[in-house]
Amino acid sequence: MKALISFFFLLTVQGSFAQVKFEQLNVKNKNAHIVYTGTVNTFSINLPKEISVKEITSSVGDVKPIDKHTFMLYVQEFTEAPVELKYTKIKNGVSIEEIYPVKFIVKQLPDYFRFRLGDYVENGKASLSKIQKNDAVALNDVGFNIDLKNIFIIFNVKRISSKGHTTELSNLYNNKKSDMLAFKRLILSLKRGDKLMFEKIKAAMDNGNSRNMESLTLEII
Repeated sequence: MKALISFFFLLTVQGSFAQVKFEQLNVKNKNAHIVYTGTVNTFSINLPKEISVKEITSSVGDVKPIDKHTFMLYVQEFTEAPVELKYTKIKNGVSIEEIYPVKFIVKQLPDYFRFRLGDYVENGKASLSKIQKNDAVALNDVGFNIDLKNIFIIFNVKRISSKGHTTELSNLYNNKKSDMLAFKRLILSLKRGDKLMFEKIKAAMDNGNSRNMESLTLEII
């Protein structure tokens, strides 16, 4: 009896390892099975040995292969219908068309994201010490499952001193080290009573898509 149970357990384990798996790369909770409109949804392809896949298609949106182990899914418009992925599996020279067992819910990204500096997302007063300890420029994606690492921010920043002197940096990219070093120097020059103004802010992607975002003005205290 023990031998029989062990045999079936082995079959179960082997079956689990034989599965083709698509893992989302740009989400925080990978078990939510959600794809978003207006951005690139990236998947890795985890394959058992001696198996390859080709011709991945989607019931909604467009699939673009990146390499043998990665593909992108771009969904242009919201739909209530779940996304179903199909592919051709090849093993030992034999091709089989399969439907991926997991379906993905479609959700919309907002028309724009709010700009965030450290913990600050709204106009108002901001602590000098807090900003100088955390001056990270990011998107306020609280409440969204998507990981926005594939989106970068372009912005202008202006420091107006309490005496009325203005220092301005234009067209900064938060994914460029040189731009962020210049921004860091500006932050370190801040004094209480200064104003820090972020303008012409855009969330952008490598494919050229972008969204304008609201300006942010902080009074340094």
